[in-house]
Amino acid sequence: MHAYYKGLFPDDELFKAEQARISREIEQANQVVAVKNFEFAEIEEIITKALDIASNFQTAYNGAPEEVRRRFNHTFFERIFVDTDGVMRSQLTEGFAAVAAAAFATRYEREMPEPASFRGAFK
Repeated sequence: MHAYYKGLFPDDELFKAEQARISREIEQANQVVAVKNFEFAEIEEIITKALDIASNFQTAYNGAPEEVRRRFNHTFFERIFVDTDGVMRSQLTEGFAAVAAAAFATRYEREMPEPASFRGAFK
């Protein structure tokens, strides 16, 4: 820039071509950032929905149609043990167990009242 202002460029076209190239690259970079921001927002929405389902799984499961319940079963459970009285116990898939543990911990921390015996004890 300084060289241009000092008149060191004999050909104005060279400077204009370089400015045009830089402008194109900036526009391409801005487009890439816009796409990545959109992709991030989509991923964030999916994760938020998954955590919401994980923290309120029974409500989501009970309100779902049979086909979706079946998908929930395959997605969330490695095994479901059933006898004549109904479900005895279940084994979560490894991935969902981690998500459920994090969601449960967050929900537990948010919903559990502070015990009266500890109020003000650590201040």
